[in-house]
Amino acid sequence: MDSIEIRALRWAVSEDVGSSSKALAAVMSGNPPKKGHVSYPLDGGDLGRCLRLLEMVPEWRARIKEMGAYNAAWAALAAHWDELTDLHAKADYATVYKRMKEILAAPEAADTKLVKVGTASIRFGA
Repeated sequence: MDSIEIRALRWAVSEDVGSSSKALAAVMSGNPPKKGHVSYPLDGGDLGRCLRLLEMVPEWRARIKEMGAYNAAWAALAAHWDELTDLHAKADYATVYKRMKEILAAPEAADTKLVKVGTASIRFGA
């Protein structure tokens, strides 16, 4: 099996990369963001990119709770990671989305830099 670094690099140059999976890779590789917002999965597509990264580098899977140090949304998602992984594997993406929104409701409500308008949201500042 290739090294973690080779597998992570193979993932990084793929087209299956998003802001939350980049944040996950940064933290797991020892290169965490120094300041500002750390992106987290917002829907099943984002979650899927994170899950596929962890399939390529399964050694990082056991460390998912480390993401909770960066914001309350990651902490909430990490606490439910096994459940979300199982739901995603069933390919019932409507249920995945609904459950993610339930899990993220409290941390997003407490985030003073996040403004929601209907189903859209925008973040102001770092």
